Amino acid sequence: MMTKVEKQNKILFYIKGYSTQFLPKQNLEKKINALRKILSKKDLDVAEYRVDYYNKLSEKQKVTHSGTRIKDLKHPKTPKSYYFDTYEYARYFDDNLLID
Repeated sequence: MMTKVEKQNKILFYIKGYSTQFLPKQNLEKKINALRKILSKKDLDVAEYRVDYYNKLSEKQKVTHSGTRIKDLKHPKTPKSYYFDTYEYARYFDDNLLID
C-alpha cells in the first residue's frame, strides 16, 4: 500500500511566506536564551550533543560566496518555495551575513 502525500496549499504557503517579511523578527539569541530557561540541564546537554554531532567537520572546508547577503533575500527576483524555506530561518541572523 502506498502512502498518499498531501500537497500544501500554495496560496496559504505564499501568504505565510510573504507575511514573515513584514512581521518583526526576533533576535535568535533571545530565542536561545528563552529556551535555555525552560529546558532542563539534561535536555540542554542532549540538544548540544546533537548539534555538535551534526555540525562536526573533520577538516577545514573552503567556502566561496556569491556575494549574496541575507538582506538580499527580502527582494527575490522570483520567489519560490525554496526561497521561503530559506528565509524562514535566515531571517533570525544579521542581515549583512553572507549566504549561499
